[in-house]
Amino acid sequence: MNVPDEIAVVGCDDIMFVGLLSTALTTLRVPEYDVGARSARMLLDRTSSRSGESEVLLRPELIVRQSAPRTRDPSRTNTGVEDI
Repeated sequence: MNVPDEIAVVGCDDIMFVGLLSTALTTLRVPEYDVGARSARMLLDRTSSRSGESEVLLRPELIVRQSAPRTRDPSRTNTGVEDI
């Protein structure tokens, strides 16, 4: 199969070298600092018997590169819905 003509490929965590591949990898960038900071805050709240957040939603950022270019052509997606 040919990326991105026949199949789109998306990675996770935006590893440094993926932008250097022959077909740069589209990726989800996870807010690592926020994950660590929120986790530490939740742990401190629990160990000090304070009530705090029990669930946190952090939104990743989609970094579109060559391996999964944006398209408005519904035939190129498996759901037919509009891009994020």
